[in-house]
Amino acid sequence: MAESSRPIHSSMVPNDSAEKPSANVIPAKKKQFGLEQPELVFYAPSDNFPYKLKGEPQILDILHNTDWSKTVLGPAKDWSNILVNSIRLALVSRFAMCIWWGPDFMQMYNAKYGAFLGKRHPRAFGRDMRESWHDVWEDIEPLIYAVIDDGESVFLKEGRYWMTRFGWMEETYFTYQYSPIHDDVHDKPIGIFHVVTDETSKVFSERDMVTLRDLSVGTNAATTYSYWKRAVAKVFKVPSNCTDVPSIDLYEIDRETNQFRRIISEGCHAEQPRLQFPETVQIWEEFQSHHSDTFSADNMKIPSHKLRGSSASLVSSTTSDSIENKESVRKSLDPATVIKNRLTKAMNDCFVHNKETHLTLPVETLPIPNITVPDSEKVYLSKTGPSANAVIFPIHGSPQDYHDISLIAVLATNRFRKYDEKYRSYFQLLVSQLSGSLGTTSAIEDSERRADELTELNRSKTTFFSNISHEFRTPLSLILGPVDQVLHDPTLNPKSKEMAKMVQRNANRLLKLVNTLLQYTQLETGRMRAQYKPVNNLPETTREIASAFDTVAVRFGLQFVLDCPSWEWSEPSNRNYGPDDTTAFVDVDIWEIIILNLLSNAFKHCIKGSVRLTLRRHLRPSSSSPTAAIYRNPFITPSLASSDTVTPESVSSISSNVSSAGYYELTVADTGSGIAEEDISRIFDRFYSVRSTESRSHEGIGIGLSFIKDLVESQKGIITVDSTLGVGSTFTVKLPLGYRHLNPHAVVRSVDDNDSVRSPSNNLPVIKVDTLHKNTVNRMMPNNGKLFVAETAGWNDFDEHPQEPSQHPEETPLEPSTPSQLVTPAMESEDYVNHHADIFKPTVLVCDDNTDMRSYIRHTLISNFNVIEASNGQEALDIAVRLAASEASEMSMQGDDAVPRRRIDLVLADVMMPVMDGIELSKNLRANPFTRTLPIIMLTARAAAGDSMNGLFAGADDYLFKPFDAQELIGRVTTHSNLYRMRLEYADARNKIAVLEAANDAKSKLIALVSHELRTPLQSIIGTVELLREGAQFEEERTDLDNIHYSSHVLSALISDILDVAKIDAGNFVFEPADFNPRILVQHCCDILTEKANSKGLDLVCHIDQGIIERANQDPARIRQCISNMLSNAVKFTEKGYVAVKTYTRLSFSDGRASRRFVASELESEDSWPDKSSSKGDPNATAELVVEVEDTGIGLAQESMHEIFEPFCQANTSSTRPYEGIGLGLAITKQLVEKAGGEVGLVSELGKGSTFWIIWPISPPLASYRTPGEDSTSDDNITLTDDVNVPKDISILIVTKNQVAALAVAENLISANINGITTTTDINHAMQLVSEAKKPYDVLIADSFLESQCIPLVRKCKENKTFVLTIVSRGLLRTLSKGLKDLTDEVIARPVHRANLLDKLSKLSIEKRTRKISIADQHKSFLGKLEASLQKHIIARTDEQEVPLSPESMTSPGIGSRASSSTLVEESSSNARDTLTPRRQSSVRAPGVIKGTILVAEDNLINQKLLKKQLLKLNYESDVVGNGFEAVNMLKTGKKYIAFLCDCNMPQCDGFQATAIIRGSEESFRNIPILAISANAMAGDREKCLNGQMDDYISKPLTIPQLGSALERLLSNSKY
Repeated sequence: MAESSRPIHSSMVPNDSAEKPSANVIPAKKKQFGLEQPELVFYAPSDNFPYKLKGEPQILDILHNTDWSKTVLGPAKDWSNILVNSIRLALVSRFAMCIWWGPDFMQMYNAKYGAFLGKRHPRAFGRDMRESWHDVWEDIEPLIYAVIDDGESVFLKEGRYWMTRFGWMEETYFTYQYSPIHDDVHDKPIGIFHVVTDETSKVFSERDMVTLRDLSVGTNAATTYSYWKRAVAKVFKVPSNCTDVPSIDLYEIDRETNQFRRIISEGCHAEQPRLQFPETVQIWEEFQSHHSDTFSADNMKIPSHKLRGSSASLVSSTTSDSIENKESVRKSLDPATVIKNRLTKAMNDCFVHNKETHLTLPVETLPIPNITVPDSEKVYLSKTGPSANAVIFPIHGSPQDYHDISLIAVLATNRFRKYDEKYRSYFQLLVSQLSGSLGTTSAIEDSERRADELTELNRSKTTFFSNISHEFRTPLSLILGPVDQVLHDPTLNPKSKEMAKMVQRNANRLLKLVNTLLQYTQLETGRMRAQYKPVNNLPETTREIASAFDTVAVRFGLQFVLDCPSWEWSEPSNRNYGPDDTTAFVDVDIWEIIILNLLSNAFKHCIKGSVRLTLRRHLRPSSSSPTAAIYRNPFITPSLASSDTVTPESVSSISSNVSSAGYYELTVADTGSGIAEEDISRIFDRFYSVRSTESRSHEGIGIGLSFIKDLVESQKGIITVDSTLGVGSTFTVKLPLGYRHLNPHAVVRSVDDNDSVRSPSNNLPVIKVDTLHKNTVNRMMPNNGKLFVAETAGWNDFDEHPQEPSQHPEETPLEPSTPSQLVTPAMESEDYVNHHADIFKPTVLVCDDNTDMRSYIRHTLISNFNVIEASNGQEALDIAVRLAASEASEMSMQGDDAVPRRRIDLVLADVMMPVMDGIELSKNLRANPFTRTLPIIMLTARAAAGDSMNGLFAGADDYLFKPFDAQELIGRVTTHSNLYRMRLEYADARNKIAVLEAANDAKSKLIALVSHELRTPLQSIIGTVELLREGAQFEEERTDLDNIHYSSHVLSALISDILDVAKIDAGNFVFEPADFNPRILVQHCCDILTEKANSKGLDLVCHIDQGIIERANQDPARIRQCISNMLSNAVKFTEKGYVAVKTYTRLSFSDGRASRRFVASELESEDSWPDKSSSKGDPNATAELVVEVEDTGIGLAQESMHEIFEPFCQANTSSTRPYEGIGLGLAITKQLVEKAGGEVGLVSELGKGSTFWIIWPISPPLASYRTPGEDSTSDDNITLTDDVNVPKDISILIVTKNQVAALAVAENLISANINGITTTTDINHAMQLVSEAKKPYDVLIADSFLESQCIPLVRKCKENKTFVLTIVSRGLLRTLSKGLKDLTDEVIARPVHRANLLDKLSKLSIEKRTRKISIADQHKSFLGKLEASLQKHIIARTDEQEVPLSPESMTSPGIGSRASSSTLVEESSSNARDTLTPRRQSSVRAPGVIKGTILVAEDNLINQKLLKKQLLKLNYESDVVGNGFEAVNMLKTGKKYIAFLCDCNMPQCDGFQATAIIRGSEESFRNIPILAISANAMAGDREKCLNGQMDDYISKPLTIPQLGSALERLLSNSKY
């Protein structure tokens, strides 16, 4: 055909001009109505399909690309219009439609229908439908032929079919209709029109909802765990509920056996047999820590042997075995083992990860489904579907704790249903229902169990109270009886009688409490046998009971009103009532309990005013009476006020049996403190007490009103309370008249006149009339009224003259009292201070509301203490504050030297008291500045665990529980009062110490300030003198400058010592650890003191252990300072002999082992030491550096050895002492060593010498970098020669003046593996050794101190061609005799150092032995060596002046930049001009070469000039400004500066401010190196500068070498 076959979309204009592009509007309408449907398109006619149809592209492609001429349908152009129109209708339909055409049922369908075919689409298009639907053909064949035969439609809803359209057996549900297609030719249909809807998801959802509903109904009703399990099992015993859950297995977690134990296994679906899972599943040990916070399931390793039977399809399991190995393992295991292994893995995964896991089993382990399918489809029954065979879920029994797994659920899946999101949601809802219902059931079960426990506890408590009350009565009887006999003894003395009365009162009170508890428990347990009898004259009985409180009212000064008029007899107004219906049936015991409790409560809380008791009877009027309309029966329609404690439910429950003849009403009103509104609702609760501050006592257990309420309600009555806080309270009891409301077995009433009384119940015995009327008041509890009255009276002091009421009770109306009137008035000091008390006794303030308790404590303490009493907390507080204030006033008036009399030393207070309790009293005492330090002891009868803590938190010092022992009371009061006095004395001492510390702090600050101010001018002096010394032309001028230089350094050293003391005292001192070489450090210290020792003719010996550690870490500058201080002290106090320094390293042990030497050969590596610093070392070992300084000086007396390390302390303190110094060196040494954790000490003998020693802990070096001057291999030692250049087989004879020097030299030689060494101090012995030697000695080392004696020895050795090495004092070579000079081959300066000694011995060779080396020749060769080394080691002089140098001057190592104070003093001695000790200076100036320009900010004009000259000496140009602002402006000019030197303290803008401006600038100079210069040298100054973004720090005064070294360090680390 001419037209193209490409599709024509609806937006294209069709070829037919008559067609309208209406299709363009359809997508917009779809979008408008929210229809998300595939867009349909037009395809132009093609050769294969010459029709223009609209439909989905995938179906149109099939129509146009199929050669229909080769099919049963034939060419498309020959198709009937009915077929084409049917296809046209199906293609545009949104329903799934299909046409089965012709006798071969050739099918054509739309895309929606193609989705139903699964994998059979698109192959099924245009083919016989029996090929596509072969799996259901047997089911639908009858329906299809019915349509063809009958020509009518067939409709079927939700038909169930087993299909294999996706390659696995699938359960499906369809709703469909078969409609016949007729034409005008044939009688029967020529085709079938098939419309279908997939209902599978709908059926599944409905089925799931039914199961969930049944599960919810069943489990939500469960109240126990067993019930819950039965409910779950019952749901899954229904086959319809097992369609999608063929089996359910629930496992408990048995932590004792470490297993999952099955508790439920259900499933009864006929088509899908249950999976047989094991009864128990092991929990793997690797999963036991799954609740730990550190457990990580992501990196958990599963043992490979536990994966046997699993496959790669199992979630999270991996294996490297081949498929053949898997198959062989699978075949070797039986199905049960495979299932158990895989289930174990899946359940453990679920248990650990707390989430669902899937279980996939081999098909051979699964049971065969019980369904009917065609034979051709049975092969699919042996294949597994796309889903897991079971899903494992955790079930959480607690909704609050998601991590608490209670059960593991194994839910089998429907093999014929895909486990998609809907199926998974169904399982999640099912598990959620199980978890929720299990949590609810557990909560209900726990609640019921708790309720049962509380019920049993309450029952046990009631039984206990009953038993204990009975047990108390026997000992109480044995107390009260003997006490009563004692009181009747006329010979009893008054004091003992008073104590006996106290015992009687409190025993009666205890008896009353026991009676109350017994009655209460009898009522609760139903064992109270009440007998209600008619009492016609109840008002008289009431007055008789209440009159017992008359004496109490008089004692308290209250008005007590009894308003109980007699009741007149009256005929009942209603003929239905008899005489007994208007009589009060009363159990007199119970009535007495009600009255006594109400009155006792009223007197307890009424401080001032009145107490009124009223009794009235209210009869119901007849219906014809005018008052009938206003009468109200309170028991039928009660009007419950907010204060009413009776609920409508309780009233309605009793109103049916209550007589309507009337009632009687008892009212007890008082004008007391009232009850707060929040307490009214709980006033009748058991054990609840209102702790009113305006009450007479807080005693009681809170069951009185609760007991009354129970008694009233047992008689069908009601009790109410009406109260206003601060006005008063009114308790009202209403009880019905008659007997009909009472238990008939407890009622006794009169029925005839034959002197007998019988019960309404015929079962009760007859009671004689005379028994009834003999005693109107029944005495079930004898003396009950007396006990109540005695206890009530005990709330007031027992005085002989009770307070009388001001007016008669009948004449005075009830007037409420106000809170202000209830406060106990404060006493004057005269009322409670005993002016005759012993002022030397401690005074105790006793505060208790119980008079007897105060009296007992007073009698107990009176012999040892003064006692002041108070009845409540407010009164005690007033007394304590008043006395403390008066004491403070006396102290201020009498001055600081006065010794005030302490009024109160201790407060002894009860916890529960009226007005203010003990807790509030303690808080107020602690809050008041006058009383906050008073010791407080609390007394309490409560022994609960938290009661004592409340008092201690409130500020109490101690707690004493009642009853207490008298001796214990005395002991505690004595202890705390003594401690209080000691605390006062300690506070006085502490205040004095604080004043002294403040003075010391001010002193330290003053020292630091003065030192700072001294350093600034000292900087100018020292710097200027250094410049002038180098330019001095005349010897006299140079001598004067040397004196100034020496004195300046002495002053600088003194300032440094003072600063060190100030820093240590102020606690601002910090160490600066660094790596160092102990050998070189000690050698430096010795070199510093060499000149001073030489000037005194002393032999300075440096003895360093051959195995000493080469590198360590500590603060080398502070160690050097301590060693220099000890050396300086030794040289100072030694006039002849020697000073020896011995150094070695050792290991000390904290576990008691003896310390031992620690040598370098023990180290595996430089940073791995055998001490606690290394993981492989001994944790109890500590490496230490030991330095001993031994001298032969004046020594110390025994009494001076204890004070020698104290500041400013010297052995000779006289004004004529010959030694200079201020006594700070050794004090600083001791403080530094102890602060580092080391030890310091000395051994001395007067006139023989001393040995000072320090032990300093050291640690391994931190870096591999070796700092110059701290390493034995550094070029600071220009004479160093490697050990390999020294002959090892030579023989050496050492002759010295003392053995100490000889051993030191020998130690150096031994360290170089030279063993042929002989030492002696006797010249004759040496001559003998030389003469007797079989072989001449190779080397003779002679001491110049033996110059006159050793010349013959040297001459004889020279004859034997022995190499002669003479030890001389540095700078004194010219003093040797000419004879010794000519005989000497080499000289070495003392003290002898290892590097120098080995360097000299390295010159020993055959060539040097054959010729004579004179001192003059040596000078010539040495000058060449000196000239070559000067460029590196000596600062060039600007005037190129020649400096005479001695050979030995090259043997002294350089001194570090940070020297101690003593170092500076000795280094600058007056003998310095005799020799020049070269030092390694990195800032060596090449003449004429300028290194750069430095900007200097310094406010002192002299220091400005000095710094400029010093920098010029170092080959730096400089620009100087006066403050930070000027420096910033100079930088902004653009001039190139290589560094910025700034003083820290300057006016206008100091160094810190200038640095902040520079670092915050955007200019290029922001990164310029900055060196801070400060006269402050306190701890923290360096850190302050570095934290302020400065690069380095140096303190004044500055020398040229120090400044040069700092600049080189600054510039070498800079990238600017």
